[in-house]
Amino acid sequence: MALYTVMPVAPPMLTGFSAPWVMPVVPAMLSEQKFGNFVIQRLLEHGSAEYRRRIALALAPCACDLARSRRGSNVIRRAMVHCSEPERSTLAQALAAGAGGLAGLAKHLIGSHVVWELKRMGLACRSGRGFELRRH
Repeated sequence: MALYTVMPVAPPMLTGFSAPWVMPVVPAMLSEQKFGNFVIQRLLEHGSAEYRRRIALALAPCACDLARSRRGSNVIRRAMVHCSEPERSTLAQALAAGAGGLAGLAKHLIGSHVVWELKRMGLACRSGRGFELRRH
């Protein structure tokens, strides 16, 4: 799992938060926590479209690692359900670009649930090599 650090200066796109420098790293860290993952899942369910977008963008760099953990996979699957199409596509591309791609993730005990969610949403399909992203 990658190490996450708190950014000392807020990026311009995140200045609307009360503690804007925390947002890029908090979703990824909380997604692995026993109760923190529920906080992120509820924000994805009930938060504004802008919150969902920011959370999805913060999750994308570590999506493969999260998809292979029990708590993290629940967060990734919830993001796939509640985020808009561009964010879903970003997360799907991040998952496909990870080690082993979707085929490797589909063979993983926990990661396979994320791949089936991609398939259910029409973002992935079965191919001769396992699973791959659908071409639009």
